[in-house]
Amino acid sequence: NILYVIFVMSISVLARTYGIYAAVMGTVIGTSLEFIYSVALRRKFVKYHFILSLKDKSMIKSFKMAIPVFIGISAAEINKIVDKMVSSFLSEGSISTLNYASKLSSAVSALLISSITTVIYPEFSKSSAENDDKNMADVFGFSLRVFLILIIPIIIGGTILSKEIIKIVYGRGAFEMSMVKRTAPLFSCYLVCLLFSTFRQTSSRVFYSYGDSKTPMKNSLIGIVINIVLNIILGFFVGALGLALATTISTAVISFLLLRDVRKKNVYVEYQTIIGLLI
Repeated sequence: NILYVIFVMSISVLARTYGIYAAVMGTVIGTSLEFIYSVALRRKFVKYHFILSLKDKSMIKSFKMAIPVFIGISAAEINKIVDKMVSSFLSEGSISTLNYASKLSSAVSALLISSITTVIYPEFSKSSAENDDKNMADVFGFSLRVFLILIIPIIIGGTILSKEIIKIVYGRGAFEMSMVKRTAPLFSCYLVCLLFSTFRQTSSRVFYSYGDSKTPMKNSLIGIVINIVLNIILGFFVGALGLALATTISTAVISFLLLRDVRKKNVYVEYQTIIGLLI
């Protein structure tokens, strides 16, 4: 929260003098203050000293687990690069509209999805350490139900009011009404993608808690292939909306594959109540 407060204050106070650099300055200062605060907070509750041993078994295990995670994260970044590459061949303004819609949906994701998945991950890890698959399944099912209750109304409301939302957030200055109409469908599509992103992130954390980072990586690589193929096909026929649809479809495929693999990993996991709640 320190970052966002400093960021907003920097833009409000320094924008007229420094222009776009005010946003950069706010980000740097806010991030630095967050780091200093976190270090001070850790020193208050935890005493530790720095040790670096490349032969340490825990260190080696962590590095082995981290490599597939890096590849999976790289896959998501590759998808973004491919989206921009394909959109550069489309009509003028396609890259901009995709960015506007994606940034706005990402804000919703950061507020809801990331916050909840960060909180439930320690519970997953605890259940895994205690070999309590039943509790793991209960927490996993509960988190999915919470996400459905939160996100489905956002998808419906955001889709119905997509033009109004885009107009309120962006509709000023050089952002004309024609851009609002072009951006609104993309925003609606990315909102639907949020639902599948919750399934994907929650399922991935289940595997991480089991010490398995390879399964999410494999599914991410499958998603890259699907996204590239659909980008070319749908982008040609539907334009920028096709790229948003490609992202949504590839994310949906990855999420369903991960949900299937979670069921294989933990026999106590069941989706009947999830499906019932969704209906």
